[in-house]
Amino acid sequence: MKERLYSVIPESAEALVMEHAEKTGGEEPSQWTALKNPSLLLMKLLLVRWEKRRRSASDRITGGGQTSVAAEVAEELGLEVKYTDLSWVQRFDQQPVYLTAASWAAVLLLFFGWILHPLLSVLSILLIPAVMFWTRRGYMGMRDERMAEDLRKYGSQYSEIVFFAGDSHIDSVAELLDGEFEMIEEGESRP
Repeated sequence: MKERLYSVIPESAEALVMEHAEKTGGEEPSQWTALKNPSLLLMKLLLVRWEKRRRSASDRITGGGQTSVAAEVAEELGLEVKYTDLSWVQRFDQQPVYLTAASWAAVLLLFFGWILHPLLSVLSILLIPAVMFWTRRGYMGMRDERMAEDLRKYGSQYSEIVFFAGDSHIDSVAELLDGEFEMIEEGESRP
C-alpha cells in the first residue's frame, strides 16, 4: 500500500483528500433521521453479517486501517490530510422525500399488506430490495456531489491535491467537476 501511494503522489502535492464517511463533520442531523428509510434499515439488519464479511475481504484504498497507512504516508511527505464523504446519518438526513415515501410504503406493505390481500406482502418482499437498490443509487449520487463540492473547496485552498476514493466514485466525481481540475496521470507522479 505504501509503495502504491508513494508512486502516485506527485512531489508538488500539498494535500491528500480521502473518501471516508466516518471522519467527516457536518450539520447536526434531525432527530427523526433514523425513520427516513426503514426499508434500508431492515435490509441492513438482515444483511449485516454478509456485508461485514464482504467489506473485510475488499481491498479499499481508504477502508478501515488502510486510512492510517495513507495518513502516515501523507505525514511523511508533509501533506495535509482532508476527508470527504457523507456519513450514513448524513445520507439518511439528506435523502429526498420520494425515497422516504417509497421506503415507508414498502415496509408498511410488508407488515400490513396481508390485511388487504396476501399477495401484497409478497410484492413488498420484492419492493424492499428494489427500494434499497434505488436508495444506494441515490446515496452514491449524493456522495459524489459532496466529494466534488469538497474538492472545489480544497482546490481553492491548495495549488495541488491528490484525491483517493473508490473506483465507483472517480469517473462520476470527475464528470461533476467537468474539467475544473487538471488530472495528473500516474506516469507523471513521483517515481
